[in-house]
Order: sequence, then C-alpha cells, then structure tokens
Amino acid sequence: MIIKNKVLLPLFPKGKKKKLMTIFSHPDDESLLVGGILAKAKEEGVDTTVVILSKGEKGSFKLKKGKKELGKIREREFKRACKALGVSKAVIFNFPDLAFVKVKKELQKRIKQLLREEKPQMVVTHDPSGGYGHPDHIVTSFLVKDVLSELRKEGMKASLYFSVLEEGIRKKSQSPEEVGRFMPKPTIVVDTSLFTKKKARACREYRSQVSEGKLVFFDQIFSRVLKKEFLHKVDFRKKYAYPEI
Repeated sequence: MIIKNKVLLPLFPKGKKKKLMTIFSHPDDESLLVGGILAKAKEEGVDTTVVILSKGEKGSFKLKKGKKELGKIREREFKRACKALGVSKAVIFNFPDLAFVKVKKELQKRIKQLLREEKPQMVVTHDPSGGYGHPDHIVTSFLVKDVLSELRKEGMKASLYFSVLEEGIRKKSQSPEEVGRFMPKPTIVVDTSLFTKKKARACREYRSQVSEGKLVFFDQIFSRVLKKEFLHKVDFRKKYAYPEI
C-alpha cells in the first residue's frame, strides 16, 4: 500500500476559515497522538479546538491520590500541555474514566452538540482499536464516527481522521493482535519534525503519568523517532470493525 506523503494543512479548502477539532478520551491523548499536528496547525494559522471527554481520574502510574484530586491534577496538566502546543480552545469534560460504555447516550449528545457549535472542517479522534484496546478510546472512536456520519447527511462538511500508528510502532504495541485487526492503515503522513520539541514539552506536562526518568525519555523519543504522525482518512461508505467491549 502506498502512503501519500502529504502534510495536513493543504487538506483545508482555500479561502475559507480553517478549523481543526480533536476529540479524545483522556488528558495526554492529544499530546501523545497528535501533538505535532496541533503545533503545526498553530504555526499555519489554523484554529484548533481540543476536546477531552474525561479527566482521567483513575489513571496514574505514580501518584497515590484520590480520584477527585487526581482529576484536578490531570485537568491542570491538560491545560498546560494545550498552552505549550498553541491550542486555540481547550475543553475538558468529566465523563467517568473507564466507564464510557455506561454513558454512551450522554456522550453522543455532547459530541453532537460540540460538532454543531464548532463546525470544524476536520475532526481527528481515536482509531477503532482504541490504540491498544482501551475501552474508552473505542467508545469515543465509534461515537465520533457515528455522530459525524449523521451530521454529514444533514449537510455538515467535515472530514474525519483516525489517529493511527506507523507499522513499526504498531508491531511493538501492547496488544498487537487487537491493534493489527482493528487499526486501519495510515493514508496520510504528516511531517511534524519541526515540532518535536513542542510535542515533548506538552507531554512533559503530564507528570502524574510518568516518572522523572521517563520525562527525559520523552525528549529523546520525540526528537529522534516520532518526526511524523499518521492519520487514516475515514471513508464513510465503508464499515469499520470495532472490538466488543
């Protein structure tokens, strides 16, 4: 399969206001998955809205904090990371971490409301595999695709992209069987080599998620390895397979 070596921004219609929205599940998803794209968009004058659906109150590898306190910490980290990336608008909600499947109707309603209000030309979200089988990521991916498909039938002109992994990284995933089966292959490669430092800076804001030693690792990997980010443009005529959750 030939991957088209295109940058992101020429995909926007010329002469029109450029608006990109990303919708992810937890704080840090935006920086890890599309931090380079968001920084690049800022450089090119694109209006960016980053939406996070949960405060990630159950997720920390190091902090022994209660859920409420950890949620506040991660919300502050998210806002600092978005500032580092030059995000125009950062929105974070409080849907229950690791329980999206229980609140799908509420999530669907909120996602539809956001898309109608913002009217982006381009939307980026999780891929159907959830990256590594994460149930919240999978629900988010499915709902964003389902809602946008409905809104496009009503006349909304917006393209949808899944954030996906390059083949080499895909093979090293925590759940290769899950990823290999449900993650679509990239159709667009975005050169983010000029923005690896900004991406690393944003990721370093998430100190609740990594040890001090791994913060140094962020700088090394983003400057030497992840100089490109990968997207799959969704074909709404195609049926995408999702894992059972």
